[in-house]
Amino acid sequence: RNTEDNSKGDVRKRMEVASLNENLKRFTIELEFVQSLSNPKFLYEIKVFCKEVAFINYLKYLMYWKRPEYAKFLANPICLTFLTMMQDETFRNCLGDPKMIDNIYFKQANFILHYDANRQREATYLQQLEQEEKLRQAENTAMEDESNGVAAGGVEAASAIGNGDDAAHQTVHSPPRKRHHPEGAE
Repeated sequence: RNTEDNSKGDVRKRMEVASLNENLKRFTIELEFVQSLSNPKFLYEIKVFCKEVAFINYLKYLMYWKRPEYAKFLANPICLTFLTMMQDETFRNCLGDPKMIDNIYFKQANFILHYDANRQREATYLQQLEQEEKLRQAENTAMEDESNGVAAGGVEAASAIGNGDDAAHQTVHSPPRKRHHPEGAE
């Protein structure tokens, strides 16, 4: 009986390993297929399958690759853009046009060629925007401080003038005047 339990356990383990191997194989095949969608020449070659319902359903099924837990395995994430575009019948129908394929290839090459320069230009632009925003904030703060200071001084002056305090009136509207006192009297 003990031997029988061991053999059942071995069979179960072998089935689990086989299942894991099948899942890994399927994962790898689907990963390679999705990544291949970033190659315009590959898109041109698979155009013959684009009319088949099974292939269209397979493309829909592959949309799970857009989820972050799967997308992190992609070496070339632009393939997700093409996977999404492959969901559109009009796009699939255009894959037979060599000019369109060349256009896609050119745009990809241009993007890659200018990627660093574009990122640098974007970074410089963002830095300029941040500096302008800081300047605006500083100007607004200065204007608020100035208007709060004048308003506070104005309120104090108005209440002092209402009380007949001439000194408060002098500090708001003009520099303080020297008071002339007769000699010896202060």
